[in-house]
Amino acid sequence: MTNIIGLFSVVLITSNILDKICSHDAIFHQVFLLRRLMQGDRSHPKTILANNFRPPQSLHNRSVRTNVFNHDIGVSSQK
Repeated sequence: MTNIIGLFSVVLITSNILDKICSHDAIFHQVFLLRRLMQGDRSHPKTILANNFRPPQSLHNRSVRTNVFNHDIGVSSQK
């Protein structure tokens, strides 16, 4: 029960801090600016930065590493 109360108080404090730091107007303004990003240079017309999708590529025998500690096996995870 103590862990749940502690977690709730951490979440509550964090949300209060975020409310003070980021007002809703600031977030909407940042999203508006992000949507207005343009691509291109002087020789090419400016277009909206959209459909900028790159499909996943194979790993070609490269390992994927993380710094997240895996408590089940006692070491950092590797795939």
